[in-house]
Amino acid sequence: MPQGSSQRLRERLLALAASVRAEIYEMREPDAAMQKIDAADAGNRESWLVPRDQLQSALRAASKTITRIRAKLPASAGAIQCRVPSAANEVALVFHGM
Repeated sequence: MPQGSSQRLRERLLALAASVRAEIYEMREPDAAMQKIDAADAGNRESWLVPRDQLQSALRAASKTITRIRAKLPASAGAIQCRVPSAANEVALVFHGM
């Protein structure tokens, strides 16, 4: 990945089962050197509070899709959680134990 662009990928990797192993490398310009990035480091470097109305709006817009996905996995519906990343323009589904 280009240098400084792996944050969103690292956030999404947190949704995968703990048994999944991933390595992320960023390429520095101009020498094209590769630097290994800690995939678990999705900390609070760029965090801010999302206004509640934006959060609710994103969840409301995705509610039909979320309901449809949970209906396909009724035994695991409780293991599916919704998160709104800091950008608040998308909803991430987190599947625990799957």
